[in-house]
Amino acid sequence: MIKFDIDIFRDFVYQLVGAIYNVHNELGPGLNEYIYQEALAIELEEQNIVFEREKQISLTYRNRPLEATYRLDFYCACSTVVECKSVEQLTHNHRAQLFNYMRLVKAPIGILVNFAPKSAVVERYFYNDETKLQESRVFYGDVPIFTGDIDSVRERALKNLEQHDVLKVAHHGSKHSSSLK
Repeated sequence: MIKFDIDIFRDFVYQLVGAIYNVHNELGPGLNEYIYQEALAIELEEQNIVFEREKQISLTYRNRPLEATYRLDFYCACSTVVECKSVEQLTHNHRAQLFNYMRLVKAPIGILVNFAPKSAVVERYFYNDETKLQESRVFYGDVPIFTGDIDSVRERALKNLEQHDVLKVAHHGSKHSSSLK
């Protein structure tokens, strides 16, 4: 896994997400995901973003190659997996698929995009192999939404942000939830 500082990749991720929004803005919501993939490939080429489309991942079991393979929608700049969907709502299975792809190609950045809604939903994930930390950056349009539990250090950092309102909502079953399930 690439050891990295998120700040180093900030401009690249910003450019990549911008390309995703360009595609959604031009094509609109609700089309087949393969249409968006084809358009995104064109957009990435036009922006000179290095990528592999449908990168094949081969696996082994006990040092023997498996016939079954995975195909990543996009593998960009040897650091970022982009998984495209056009579904009613993203699920845990979609996220698990992205996380597995990130692990298999040792990519520190993953982007899960849902083109189906009126406003594209873009989830950005950063993985650090040393700490096994998965940080999520979810955006609804330009509004950042932080999902999942965060530790007290990150919570204090969020509270210190002067220009943003932060609302912490414990989800059912989290260690900060009032329910037992």
